[in-house]
Amino acid sequence: MSENKEYITQKKRILDEGYLNGFDVFRAMEAGINNILPYQDKLDEINVFPVPDGDTGTNMCFTLIPVVEECAEKITENAEQVYNIMADTALESARGNSGTIIAQFFHGMRKAASGKNNIYIIDFAKILEGGYNSAIASLLNPKEGTIITVMRDVATKAIELSSNEELDFQQFLNGCYNEAEESLQRTKTLLKILKKTNVVDAGALGFVLIIQGILNS
Repeated sequence: MSENKEYITQKKRILDEGYLNGFDVFRAMEAGINNILPYQDKLDEINVFPVPDGDTGTNMCFTLIPVVEECAEKITENAEQVYNIMADTALESARGNSGTIIAQFFHGMRKAASGKNNIYIIDFAKILEGGYNSAIASLLNPKEGTIITVMRDVATKAIELSSNEELDFQQFLNGCYNEAEESLQRTKTLLKILKKTNVVDAGALGFVLIIQGILNS
């Protein structure tokens, strides 16, 4: 009961003050990561691109679990420090193609959060954009219809939404998540192998699950 009351208080403060501090940032990312973990086997099962080696979920979760387990005791109120801590951990634990991409996303978020004690909506949008820029720069031959496509679409939507000063954080995140879902479904039309097997891209689904968890945090 007390935990639920604390959650409501935190949520109200964020909506009233319009920003996330370092603790808020970590709680949101923790929720995003915890949301993907139950789907590890499902992501492995639908992993058909670039090769059907059935390890997308395993590699993403292997990369992300240490962010939850090893960072919690190091978190401060300073958002920049929190992004640095999470990025360092993700890069150190990165495994496989999908794990490396998500770790690079964390690295890009870290760079975009430089100098930020608190994260306002415009900052959050630029952080998503920074994550995408870092992730795509790490790939020699990025393909449309993968996690990169969804990262880009979400970042673009976030920048668009951030220009609306009437939106609060909940409405902003709702808009980002809706775009993530729509972009995910489009992956089936962009890659022939996904259309043939009638599945969405596994890495892209993993990223959408993270966004969904953040929204619900």
